[in-house]
Amino acid sequence: MRVQSFGFELDEITYISGMVQVIVYCRFVDDETKTIVKFCCLKIGVCAIARVIFPKLNHFTEEHGFDWTKYKSVASNGAAAMQDSSNGVVQKISDTISLTVFQPVFFR
Repeated sequence: MRVQSFGFELDEITYISGMVQVIVYCRFVDDETKTIVKFCCLKIGVCAIARVIFPKLNHFTEEHGFDWTKYKSVASNGAAAMQDSSNGVVQKISDTISLTVFQPVFFR
């Protein structure tokens, strides 16, 4: 399967025990123009920061054969780990793919 484009919705969850997970909802279009959804929870540990989250998200993309050049959008709840302009996951994605046009979407 070849992916034409893909995007993410991300949300971090911190349990009462202090453990963090990131919910990843990924939508993509394959060569047959079918919209497909993948959903998973990435176990992060106790530190919800981009330098911990992004490598796991990157591994998710590699595991599913996604090429960052096909990336189109990301939505998140606006948490600092996701949206921080210098160290957030969105910035790490932008740095990885060097998009010239980048418009993050927020949801609540």
